Amino acid sequence: MDKIEALAEYFGIDVDDIVDEGDDYFDTPEGEFRVFTEEEADEVAVEEIKNIFDDLGLDSFSSDFQNWVLNNALDEDEVNNFIDTEVDYFENEEEDEDLLSYLHSLDTLEDKIGYIKDLYGDSEEFNNWASDKINIDVVAEEVLNQDGRGPTLAAYDGEEVELPGDYFRYRMN
Repeated sequence: MDKIEALAEYFGIDVDDIVDEGDDYFDTPEGEFRVFTEEEADEVAVEEIKNIFDDLGLDSFSSDFQNWVLNNALDEDEVNNFIDTEVDYFENEEEDEDLLSYLHSLDTLEDKIGYIKDLYGDSEEFNNWASDKINIDVVAEEVLNQDGRGPTLAAYDGEEVELPGDYFRYRMN
């Protein structure tokens, strides 16, 4: 069974009523849909999440999920290198012993990220700094674990619907 046949069977319509628009888009009397196998859906969903992140950075996520990203997908080595550079700088500045002491007291990744956020002040600047230090594969996996593929792939209603023949459809309009 191919994708057109799966859509036709699901909707109870004739295959001739379905137009293959290319790139897994199909126009039917019921609306426009994307249809994928499980593997295709996973690949396309990850790619779409990466594209959204490339366009919007951390701002593409809710504030709660941004915190999750920073604490779970931000390269900890990059954060530590940033703090180490700050320490090296302030070790040469005798008048900033309090700041140096504070930097040495930063034990957790969350504390270190908090310092960097405070230093940048403007969230856009911090987001720009952090965005290229985030493992987007970890982020995409978590987005799919939390939300599934539907919200990413189905622009119309955010729903994933299983079709006959081990296909999944995502409504676009």
